[in-house]
Amino acid sequence: MNPSSLLLLVLMAAVLFLLFSRSRRQQRSAQQLQAGLAPGTKIMTTAGLYATVVDIDGQVVTLETAPGRHSRWDRRAIARVLPQESLPEHGVDDDEDDEDPDDDRQDGGDAAGTAPTSQETAPPDRA
Repeated sequence: MNPSSLLLLVLMAAVLFLLFSRSRRQQRSAQQLQAGLAPGTKIMTTAGLYATVVDIDGQVVTLETAPGRHSRWDRRAIARVLPQESLPEHGVDDDEDDEDPDDDRQDGGDAAGTAPTSQETAPPDRA
């Protein structure tokens, strides 16, 4: 056997080994993450949804996205567990005083107090 072909064979085997070991490592970390889930855990899904785990039933996880708003997700859709302080608690937001107190508009009008026109609120026509 030619030494250069033997070297090529060894390099191909090394690349395959590295690919498979990385894949196994990722699978192991995902399994550990999913095994560590419990009600009350704050998570982020693979779609970017931030929620709190309410219930786990086999492969189905019930998530609370807002007070009283529950949705069911496949357990594999959970991308990561978040630190407890990363999501605000349900309730009154303390940042309400950031709003302009002189801004009494409720109708979505502009700063002059005029209501939006039908052109501003209608979707564009598609030809």
